Amino acid sequence: FHACAVSEEGRVYCWGSNRDGQLGVPETSSSSVPVLVPGLTNVISVSAGGSHTCATTESGQAYCWGQGANGRLGHGSDASSNTPVQVTGITDAVTLSVGYSHACITDEFEEAWCWGDTGHFGNGTAGTGVSSRPVKVDLASVFKAEAGTRHTCALVLEGGLRCWGYNEAGQLGLGDRAVRDRPRTVSGMGAVLDVYAGHYM
Repeated sequence: FHACAVSEEGRVYCWGSNRDGQLGVPETSSSSVPVLVPGLTNVISVSAGGSHTCATTESGQAYCWGQGANGRLGHGSDASSNTPVQVTGITDAVTLSVGYSHACITDEFEEAWCWGDTGHFGNGTAGTGVSSRPVKVDLASVFKAEAGTRHTCALVLEGGLRCWGYNEAGQLGLGDRAVRDRPRTVSGMGAVLDVYAGHYM
């Protein structure tokens, strides 16, 4: 229920629902026109989730705001914030994707990091798949990690595609509906140029 854009001056503007502070302004009223997110400059990308938003800057930092449940703001707690807070430990972000309740970045070392309610972090660990701090995905040579609804897909070197997480509707593209706690190869398409992950239903 909201959208955001980055201007050529490197500022973020958002509009739509602000029930959870996802517009990034110090109030809770919604807006039918773009409003400036204060305190963010030199922004290069922004991505809107279910009820939160994240952005990256030229210096490689990541900031999130909005609903903080299940650690989706990445700042070390479940606290919500209607103004941007810095994601813990991210200093070299290259790409950014925000899903329904989690987010992922890739860094200059071609590694992927995710936080929030991911379903699974792609590193083989058991548990809830929830973290309020970025967790490294067990995958190398990543140049894009795309967050969906508790599932994630990543593009790796030479056009390979890997997906992991929940799979109730076959959203991992692996021919079944089994959950995967590690990245698995999606085949049958040849080299892949880009990927986008949507809602699971």
